[in-house]
Amino acid sequence: MIKNLSSTLLLFFSVNVLAHPSWQIVTQSFPPYISSEASGNSWLVDVTQAALSSQNINSTIELTSWSRAIKLTERSKRTALLGAYYSKSRNEVFYYSRAIAQAKTGFFKRSDNKIKYNGVLDSIKNHSICAGKNYLVSEEFSNNKDLIVTMSEDLKTCLTLLINGRVELAAGTKKNGEHILKEQALIPASSQIKIEYMEPNIAKHNVHLIIAKADKLGAEKLAAFENGIDKIKANGELQKILKKHHFSQQEIADYIAFIK
Repeated sequence: MIKNLSSTLLLFFSVNVLAHPSWQIVTQSFPPYISSEASGNSWLVDVTQAALSSQNINSTIELTSWSRAIKLTERSKRTALLGAYYSKSRNEVFYYSRAIAQAKTGFFKRSDNKIKYNGVLDSIKNHSICAGKNYLVSEEFSNNKDLIVTMSEDLKTCLTLLINGRVELAAGTKKNGEHILKEQALIPASSQIKIEYMEPNIAKHNVHLIIAKADKLGAEKLAAFENGIDKIKANGELQKILKKHHFSQQEIADYIAFIK
């Protein structure tokens, strides 16, 4: 009788855990998409957690360095990583969700520097560049051995080096860099230094949630997330989240069309 009761309790708890799983999602502060600022974790986190919640999945968000986030997810120490760009090498290791945002990458420079970038990387091969460790600026950029590249922890560090004249260019995501420059006061108020983003972009990236292929339930977990995205889009919750984050009606309509 006791043995049967123990088996019943074990089955109950096993089913309960499966029915109400909890995800540990890791990422890096990446405003305006993902932010550690007092205003909240930003819209991409809200969309992701709402999609999971619609599938009865609780989730937590851990902000860390990008390099650590990649390693933790690859080793299945965390359930998923939010905010990844696509690359062929990463695709061998991770399952990719549908695109859930878009971002443009390129170069920032000091406005008093007359560097010219024409869209061909050879045009800047003689200039010192800073890029975040394990950041994907573009696959062409990563594979170019002729560039003078210094790796740093993140784009904020690269922009600080640029401001201080330690490098000539900082490579990274356009909106993220512009947000950092605007909100974090890296340039002293008394300074005449100005930082500008150079056109053209190096690349346009889709942004994804990724899960390690080493996770035996990775495909099923990704399917649950995808179902959640479809559900919050259909029931109007996605639109409410975007409106809360001050998306215009046109921006909401564009995003709904994009995330199909």
